[in-house]
Amino acid sequence: MTPNPVIKFPQILGAALSANVFVVIASSIAKMDIKDPDQISILILLFLWNLKDGIDDFKSYESNYADGFSLAPTVTFRVLSYMSLVGSAINFDNRFLSFVFLSIYFLVFSIWSVNSVIRRTRGSKTAENLERLRRRRGWLILYPASIAACLVIACSEGLIFLVAFAAVILGIFAADCDDCETFSNDIIPAL
Repeated sequence: MTPNPVIKFPQILGAALSANVFVVIASSIAKMDIKDPDQISILILLFLWNLKDGIDDFKSYESNYADGFSLAPTVTFRVLSYMSLVGSAINFDNRFLSFVFLSIYFLVFSIWSVNSVIRRTRGSKTAENLERLRRRRGWLILYPASIAACLVIACSEGLIFLVAFAAVILGIFAADCDDCETFSNDIIPAL
């Protein structure tokens, strides 16, 4: 698909929100103790998820809006998700709060996915819409698993839990990037 020569309002909003999260992460890096694995892990996770979301948002708004798309709930959920990332980054020095905010981030995406599945189930049965529906049903598995991993990390102590469950979240990140073709040069119309 050829990129659209006109940047749309949601792309500008998404880029601004994503840039804001990067600024908060950068200010947190300036304050962090480089030897603390909690702080390093949360900032790496936040950076990666924010990067992925920024790219996916830009690419998804690049295509023509599909059947079942509604701008108001999409933008609302995006703002809430970025606010959750900022909350996590601001509290990066508190393992519990930071991972609770990250679990809220995944909860927002879970609720948005349910909303999207309901809207798309009522939509047309085109191949593009069915592909979007398949992807969102997959997110209904990935995002709650991420919530569980974040809450385990938040409530646990010790490096073993942190490494194990951060690896789970990174595995989910990799699966989601692969399914959404986040880092490809192509615009994915069914994102």
